[in-house]
Amino acid sequence: MLRKNMDIKVIGAGLSGLSAAFTLAKSGFEVTVYELGRKPSSRIITGIQGFKNFGKRGKILWKIRKDLKLPISSKYFLPLKRGTLLSPSFRECEIYSREPIFYLVKRGFLSEDTIDMQLYFLARDAGAKFIFNKRMEEREGNIVASGPRKGVLWASVMHFENEEEGNEALLYYNNNYAEGGYIWVFRYQNLMDIGILTSKRDKFLPQKLRKLISRLKPLKERTGRAKLILHTHGIGFYDIPSSARRDGRCYVGEAAGFLNASKGEGMYYALASGCLAAKSIITGEDYDKLWKKEFKEELVEGFKKRTVWERMKNKDYEEMIGMLGSRISLEEYREKVRKWMKSKPAVLLYPFFLMKWKLLGKL
Repeated sequence: MLRKNMDIKVIGAGLSGLSAAFTLAKSGFEVTVYELGRKPSSRIITGIQGFKNFGKRGKILWKIRKDLKLPISSKYFLPLKRGTLLSPSFRECEIYSREPIFYLVKRGFLSEDTIDMQLYFLARDAGAKFIFNKRMEEREGNIVASGPRKGVLWASVMHFENEEEGNEALLYYNNNYAEGGYIWVFRYQNLMDIGILTSKRDKFLPQKLRKLISRLKPLKERTGRAKLILHTHGIGFYDIPSSARRDGRCYVGEAAGFLNASKGEGMYYALASGCLAAKSIITGEDYDKLWKKEFKEELVEGFKKRTVWERMKNKDYEEMIGMLGSRISLEEYREKVRKWMKSKPAVLLYPFFLMKWKLLGKL
């Protein structure tokens, strides 16, 4: 266990680094966060992302505010009780629920109402120090929150501002454009993100996204009078490490590979791993035991689903969305998709997929 009068060094000021810094500072530890960029979450800049609000994790606001003890105001979480799936031929399925299916949040540092900036203010006000535009080697830190070390998922996102307000979440599956991934639309009041995620490296992904928005009717309709603010690109890295500790350092967020391999979801794992790494320093508990208990099972499930997504063809997406129908409750959707995926031979390849992953040195 490290002493309170020691200066705990956190490398990286993304969600995982910020949650670790706040948790430590709140407990009376001296904390310094070193960030390569000029602002918190410099890698994100801006955007809209979502927290799922169902499954074994339960109510996400409760998890964040009560379990993780991160007092982020609920006013920054936009609840959505509906979402839309589109097949390659634009067959539509609406998923609905009485409770929010997910919450959208603003990301980045361009405005103060993003989840990143709220965490930064909390950590700073609790006493954490921040040094920006500073490169630090991993070996110099106690907690490493430096982001993905390589790309296994690739994304390009166009950020828009709309004249009219609206809230929406849409996923469009089409391997011709987003192999192993999807195209998404998130609308948060007058802001809108349209992005593309793929598991295949594609240096022309930004150009491809621009062409899709100008050609595909569902996207073209949504951007008709919208103003483009920014076009950003990024990578994602997922892993199920045997240990997220190395030479006494705790690795958190995507620096450890804590990203759901199925859909590329990682915000909750970033927040949770940051808090748990801090907890291990505060109490002396085993960090690996803490994160494995909290979310390893989810990571494994995501990996299993990834084995199916990697082998999906457009006819499979048509079959899946056709099977769901035009409108379905969240509970029915989860049960039908679970059975459908279980029926796919690819799910049996999970052990071989994991073995190949390790042999290729991705773990």
